Amino acid sequence: MSKYVLHVLYYGSECCPVSKRQFNVLEFALCVSFMKIFNTRYKEMANYCMEMFNSQPPHYAITKRKCKCLFNIMSSKNVLCKICRGFAKNELELSAHSSNCVSI
Repeated sequence: MSKYVLHVLYYGSECCPVSKRQFNVLEFALCVSFMKIFNTRYKEMANYCMEMFNSQPPHYAITKRKCKCLFNIMSSKNVLCKICRGFAKNELELSAHSSNCVSI
């Protein structure tokens, strides 16, 4: 599931600001999907299945994608990326402080 479906779901999320409410909606959708796949009504069981299948929580996955995108912008030699480098650096620092951005 994470190999095909979640990439489509997370596509473009690194470019848009995502609120805590939106993270909760994504988390709920992922949990309900696992509950339906494994035919259970218990959230704990769905969370256990997500852990066993190495499915990352949406908050972690989107933050990781955002950090990777910003790092690529900062290291690019493209003229447009050079113009946006200062903005990318500020966003990367902000992400690192607020949500424990994984250093790449």
